[in-house]
Amino acid sequence: MVKGDSKEIILDFSKMRGKNIVDDLKVRDFTINSIAVSLDDLVSCEEINLIDPTDGVGDIGRKIIRTYDKRVLDDDPLRMLRAVRFESQLGFVMDNSLETFIKGNGYKVRNSSGERIREEFFNILSCNGTYRYIQRLKDLYLLKEIIPEIESMENFEQGRFHKYLLWEHSLNTLRNLEMLMENLYRIFPDRYLQIGDILSEELEHGINCRGILKLAALIHDTGKVQTRITDENGEVRFINHENISADNGERLAQRLKIGNRACRIMGSIIKNHMRPLLLSREKKVTNRAILRFFTECRKAGVLICLMSIADIHATMGSGIFDDLSGDIEGLIKRMLEFYFEDFIKTINSPLVSGDEIIERLGLKSGPEIGEILKNIEEWRAEGIISNKDEAINYLKFHRNLYHNFIPDNA
Repeated sequence: MVKGDSKEIILDFSKMRGKNIVDDLKVRDFTINSIAVSLDDLVSCEEINLIDPTDGVGDIGRKIIRTYDKRVLDDDPLRMLRAVRFESQLGFVMDNSLETFIKGNGYKVRNSSGERIREEFFNILSCNGTYRYIQRLKDLYLLKEIIPEIESMENFEQGRFHKYLLWEHSLNTLRNLEMLMENLYRIFPDRYLQIGDILSEELEHGINCRGILKLAALIHDTGKVQTRITDENGEVRFINHENISADNGERLAQRLKIGNRACRIMGSIIKNHMRPLLLSREKKVTNRAILRFFTECRKAGVLICLMSIADIHATMGSGIFDDLSGDIEGLIKRMLEFYFEDFIKTINSPLVSGDEIIERLGLKSGPEIGEILKNIEEWRAEGIISNKDEAINYLKFHRNLYHNFIPDNA
């Protein structure tokens, strides 16, 4: 197999099924994958005759995904999920008989291993226009076998502040997010390359930050179903829904055998997806507050900022190029600028180390050193200090804050 213009050739050997190559091709997953050529023809450099007993070439021309024998789907139900993956990657469509079969037999996918489901699902998430194929999975009754929480999101009212029902809101969040990622250069002209690098960072085989962010967008509000209440004023509220949603995400990650690093980042995105909005409601957002956000969320904070824009637009029913109410978009741009301009420097070049604090102030090692270092970087973010000597002197001047730890003669 040769992929596109790649110089790499993949050779996959398997035993013949049936009496001959024709029998073997008839039990492949789809007709477009049931085409062969004789090695003798290849090496002879003469005319190559394709072996195509199921008219796979014709289906390629018609852009149709079709099975020759539906029993191959019973033999390996994951092929039903693979059919949607081919739709998303190739722009092909299933024929009616395959679509009908999947709708009636999609439940069998649950018998496939989590690792195999994860691989196919993240292949779909890696495509452009993922939201269309997520809806496609739902219409084929396949999505509920992967994310059962989505069933209860259907027709779920969110209250007067939301234009859409919960499922539509989640799908629109994903749609907005994809549009945002495709137009980073327009919305963040000074930082789009750095944001793009983070999105492309591989977290584990087959899963990068872009894919995990898309999945987080899809399930970020699943906890609303479990937390919905109506307060004394008749307003619908979802107290703690972000943490319940993150718990749902962790269980999904366990089912799909997603690794710890990707799972942690997804959990951070879901738990903190409302923080930029909540920050924007403060009278004044200090650099110290932004530093604390990124200190807690690290690189995931950049993904959270993108998610927040997509989520808020989905709540309002607006497009990503429409103006948001208040200064949330301005704040997010400021937060991203702080991350790339200041926070990365804080991580890579702290003003002072724990050992230096201990040596210059005559202190003993302990957890308080970490608290002091945290405060130093917050003062740095506020512009109060800018170098090592200023940090030490500021600590000495404010030793009353640490009266149980920094001696008076320090």
